[in-house]
Amino acid sequence: MIEKRRHKRIDCATKCFLYHDGAKFRGMVENLSISGALVRIHRNLSGIINPGDTCSLLICHIPSLSYSRHASQVKYLHSTVVGIQFLFLEDERQTQIESLNRTTDQMN
Repeated sequence: MIEKRRHKRIDCATKCFLYHDGAKFRGMVENLSISGALVRIHRNLSGIINPGDTCSLLICHIPSLSYSRHASQVKYLHSTVVGIQFLFLEDERQTQIESLNRTTDQMN
């Protein structure tokens, strides 16, 4: 299968909160890239969130990224797994994610 992603993903397993339509869902970011994230939520979101919906993500254990919510759009949903695309990513945050990417590469 051909990889269609434009940006490298970083496996991370860090706590997060996904905000959607006034509700807050606790979860775990499984991987992260400059353009989005794969998030596992601690409950089934079928019928609550749909692809195309807007949401925001707060990443809890990456201090340089956790000071604000990241406006996002749901691209994929399967039960408790949500694929999101960041709608806006400031240059500073993009640089921080790229730096995290380089650090991860050096560790492997």
